[in-house]
Amino acid sequence: MASFIIHHTAGMEFLKSLQESSNISLTQDDINDFLLGNLIVDSVRSKDWQEVQEEKIATHFRSRDKLEYATQYPDLGAFLEKYKELVTSDYSALGYFFHLFTDYMFFTYLFDKTFEYYDESGNVVELQDYVKSVHVKKTDKCVSLEEFYGSDDRGIYHDYTVMNRIVLDEFGLEVDIDAMLEWAKNNFHNPGIEEVDYAGIESVLNKLRGYLKSTDEVQDKSLNVFRPEDVTEFIRSVTKVFISEYYKKSEKGLVLKMK
Repeated sequence: MASFIIHHTAGMEFLKSLQESSNISLTQDDINDFLLGNLIVDSVRSKDWQEVQEEKIATHFRSRDKLEYATQYPDLGAFLEKYKELVTSDYSALGYFFHLFTDYMFFTYLFDKTFEYYDESGNVVELQDYVKSVHVKKTDKCVSLEEFYGSDDRGIYHDYTVMNRIVLDEFGLEVDIDAMLEWAKNNFHNPGIEEVDYAGIESVLNKLRGYLKSTDEVQDKSLNVFRPEDVTEFIRSVTKVFISEYYKKSEKGLVLKMK
């Protein structure tokens, strides 16, 4: 999944583009509702790893019929089927949907450009039980799962922190966590999304604060797996594609609440 910082940056870019290209004027309350709705998807109640994974199946609308796949996409259609009316009337619900869309694009756009899973014979596979290695397209090399998902400086998780630094430098994002927390206390309410607890927004924002702080320690912006230009273009693509798809769907009733 995309990181907290990537989600927040993509959300900010979407709101900026929406207002500039569509002559839509959003209030600060609208903006806050959207941005917090965009983040609340990653709220979890449990600290147990297995229970957290179960929560994420629900909050991220992953299809239980496809849990055996190495990459599990959000089912955007399932979310809209259940919450279309909320998306058309509530900015936090729209932000929630945007989060799921960003994750979908992260997997289908960025992952596909960056790596693919191989079985023991060197064939591309999708089912996780058959994955034996990962082909990194940037280097045209195959690496073991241990190296790819390891906690050292060689794998994908190292890239996540560096990607956050690259995104912050490219888009100049500034986040006032304290102001967002203060606004959320009295104004951020669940419009009726059953899969997530809106009361978890304080924890989510404090996690975002921690991720922002961790980027201060990044000195070397070299990436092992991803290409920097693909990461920044991904953010822009999310906004462009979402607005395009969003207005296609508007003909069927999926429209932004206008004030």
